[in-house]
Amino acid sequence: MDVRIHPFEDANGRTRVLMNMVLKRRGWRPVVLEETFRQVYNEQIINNDIVLFAQEITRLVNNENEPGSSNMNLA
Repeated sequence: MDVRIHPFEDANGRTRVLMNMVLKRRGWRPVVLEETFRQVYNEQIINNDIVLFAQEITRLVNNENEPGSSNMNLA
């Protein structure tokens, strides 16, 4: 069986679920990706820039896990 996981593509929440499951198991809060992230994501995919993509995900994870973040009550 072959399973394809497309990072953050429409109708494929498996990668988002997997990312948040790993974050939760490591004691981090889950990340809710806003619609504004889609434009950044698409630009990084078009430019084949995995480094900027990883940096953006890291920034979002860190922002959600700062004291006073919008996601504080979801932990």
